[in-house]
Amino acid sequence: GKIIEVLTDPAVVSSIDVPTGWSARSLLSQVAAAEPAFHALIDTGALVTGLESSEVAQCLLEQLPEWFQGVVYLDKSDRQMVLLRSSGRSAPLKQCGLPLDRRFTFYDQIHTTGMDIKQAPNARAALTIGKDMVFRDYAQGAWRMRGIGVGQTVSLMIIPEVQKRIQQDLDLVPGLFGKDRWEANVPAWLLINSMRSEGLQEVQLNLQELHNVYRKRALQALALDAAETSEAAEERSARFAAGDERAKKLHAAIQVFRETISNDLDVDVPQLKSLRETFDEKVKEYDAIGAKELLGVSSPDEKRLELVRGRTACGSAENTKSVRGGLDQTREQQQEKEQEQEQMKEREQEEEQMNQFNRDEEAPNPWPVEVLSKTPSNRVDASFIAARHSGEDFPFASLIIGDDAFFPMALFHATPSQPQLPFPRNVLMSANYFRPRWAGIGDRRLKNISLVVEWQLPDGRQLLLIPGLSEAETIRRLIHNGEYGVYDAEGLKIEKKPLNIGLAVSTLAGHRLDATETFKEEPAGSNSLQAGLQCLRFFHGDMFFSDAELELLMGSLAASPPDERRLFFEECIRRRRRERREWADTPIARIFVAEAEWATLKPRAMVEQVRGNVAATLAHASKLMTEKAKLEEVATGHILKGEEKEAEKAGARIQEISTEFARYPTDVSAAFQKFDLDADTALNRNELMTFFKAFNVHPSASDMPGVLSLLGAEDGVGLPQKLFEEAFKPTEGEACETAMVPNQPWVCPRCPGGMLNPWDNHVCVYCQVERRPDLVPHLGDISTVPTGQWQCKICTFFNPDEVFFCDMCGSNKDSVPQGGDFD
Repeated sequence: GKIIEVLTDPAVVSSIDVPTGWSARSLLSQVAAAEPAFHALIDTGALVTGLESSEVAQCLLEQLPEWFQGVVYLDKSDRQMVLLRSSGRSAPLKQCGLPLDRRFTFYDQIHTTGMDIKQAPNARAALTIGKDMVFRDYAQGAWRMRGIGVGQTVSLMIIPEVQKRIQQDLDLVPGLFGKDRWEANVPAWLLINSMRSEGLQEVQLNLQELHNVYRKRALQALALDAAETSEAAEERSARFAAGDERAKKLHAAIQVFRETISNDLDVDVPQLKSLRETFDEKVKEYDAIGAKELLGVSSPDEKRLELVRGRTACGSAENTKSVRGGLDQTREQQQEKEQEQEQMKEREQEEEQMNQFNRDEEAPNPWPVEVLSKTPSNRVDASFIAARHSGEDFPFASLIIGDDAFFPMALFHATPSQPQLPFPRNVLMSANYFRPRWAGIGDRRLKNISLVVEWQLPDGRQLLLIPGLSEAETIRRLIHNGEYGVYDAEGLKIEKKPLNIGLAVSTLAGHRLDATETFKEEPAGSNSLQAGLQCLRFFHGDMFFSDAELELLMGSLAASPPDERRLFFEECIRRRRRERREWADTPIARIFVAEAEWATLKPRAMVEQVRGNVAATLAHASKLMTEKAKLEEVATGHILKGEEKEAEKAGARIQEISTEFARYPTDVSAAFQKFDLDADTALNRNELMTFFKAFNVHPSASDMPGVLSLLGAEDGVGLPQKLFEEAFKPTEGEACETAMVPNQPWVCPRCPGGMLNPWDNHVCVYCQVERRPDLVPHLGDISTVPTGQWQCKICTFFNPDEVFFCDMCGSNKDSVPQGGDFD
């Protein structure tokens, strides 16, 4: 009942006309140009044809408003991908940090069931209606918007042909069709389609049961004959041509499974037949080949046929006009079940992670509306300065906000080790969003910033406020009502006053939701509001900024060193629910280095990744050697005790370890020698590229000059061994692998203070990045080439032994890399 109620509510469901002569591309253009903008296209009607999902995403991105930063779609492998406007490339949605309200989602017809992609709370979706849809398809598609009916809405795109068909079907019942009431017409028509589809399924199931009666007997006859035959395999076909009773029985059994295919066309218009007539015709066809007598159709079989025939009495000619295939409900239900299991697993992981944070004292503290009519005092700043001068270890945690309700965001830092950043003084944080005393009583999760309040003071200044969720809801209600109540000390309302305060509520992306009549827009040429919004996005953990947005953010944080910005950002990310936590290859990375070093960000990220993988490989090799030494002691003990079998087992394991150890470099110097193919004590561009690829980093040819420059080498000379060892030598902590005791808690090396994790957790529940040390992949094994293949020295591709030229780059089997191979 709730589904019908929501999908027939004019406030939730509307419709838009599709012009005559429409096409798939014109539909996309209509959706992209809609005002107000849509955030999703749900193609339940399968109207977008002839285009891959990636092509649809490209077409939409070219026509959508500029503030849409990406289009989400499902690729051929059912992976959630996003086409980014900034780079023009697709990336996994889980690794994307785009805000929900700045991305558009395309659901192709296959993925309108069982696919869950988060949408903005106030998102609008366009949903297509097709002629073959049933009500279940419509409901499944509409509920891709998980918040439908509570903020999210749907607009139906009904093509003229479907509109005409809906009217024709509903006009059969007087008064059922309502003009311009498509939110009611569409569900009614789809329910009729559902009933028609159920009837068609019943027709097909009855006919299938008829065929199964004869096919079971035919299969039994063939299986029994094959079991009883004594002829050799090459002589068995002769039994079909014998002409005896056995051959007739085999021919009849084979004929039951044959389906006649004819290319003949009827000269007359086909006449509709009832299901009873179709059933009787099929029985006559089986009788004509002698199936009943030759295959031994039994009395129970005949009774079942009569039962099926009795069910066909209500089958009309219309129902048997076109027996369509089933709706494949089993596949859809299985897909939904798998999706639910995956979501449940993700929720359990989130709950486990969130349980590590303190959740005490989160009830909101009320404050009077009159606070918004006054200019904030400097009492909180003065208290902070006094606490700092008095020598307190953590002055922020000792602040008492009291009746002020808000404090400058520049004072915020959740731990003593997290630096304070010089955020603009017009950006405030509510004590209901984060209370300073929470910083002193253990780790506290940072909530997402759902809404932002723009607050205009009597003196004309404009402030940005991070409210708690309940505060944001209350302020929106005040704006809608246009007045507020004044209460006495006992909580009794004294009077009502008009809300003559300049207030506006916006999303973090800057989209205005509500505003009072007295609110005035920011003067032209002033960027204080936009600069404050970029600071809030930075605090919120966003990683994808445009160049203009980064310029505003840098202008606000220029007084702080890059390292302090990085430490602040990483600590905020650690305390939030974020699918993506690695920022090195995103635009935000530019904030964490000096502007002169922006060009080195990508090479720096690649070098750091390789260095980490080298450290993991060397640590693994060290672990193997330790294990080998212990096993040698054990084997010696077994020999002295005369335990030959145990000694043989230990010896076999020692041999396995020795074989595996030989594949890894023992130190950075050995790694250098392995990749210095021309033995000139320097790695040229191609040799260095091969080294990177062996450790799972794949730079392009255009990246290599920047990498060489970053490492202090000259592009034409190569990377000398000394610089190589300085760049990729692991730190002492990385080279010495942490001792792992099975079934005991392990320490995360990434988290500040080394957070303890249960042994069963393969990934740290705090940072959600670091893997358990004994599970870190070791990527330095580049000496093992698959059997029957050879490795190209130019591009490292594995080729079959029988070919002499690389299938990837065309190089000769014996080619040696030269300086210009990858230019």
